[in-house]
Amino acid sequence: MKAWAKRYPDHSRVKFLAYESARMLGLELDRSEKAPAVHSHGYAFLLEDLKVEVANVKQGGDFTVSDAEEILESL
Repeated sequence: MKAWAKRYPDHSRVKFLAYESARMLGLELDRSEKAPAVHSHGYAFLLEDLKVEVANVKQGGDFTVSDAEEILESL
């Protein structure tokens, strides 16, 4: 999250959420066979008045659904 925030420093309208949020959203990714911890699927949401308008969740190795360019195209 820190790397994203550094790359896009003018993020007054963007909220970067930690892994606890992934657990609450059901987006945990159990990689315990390869890593010592549970991780998160890659995802990005676009909200309007606290309503989710776009929910892009990474499936497999497809990073592009949750990258900044994909969300910017949705605006």
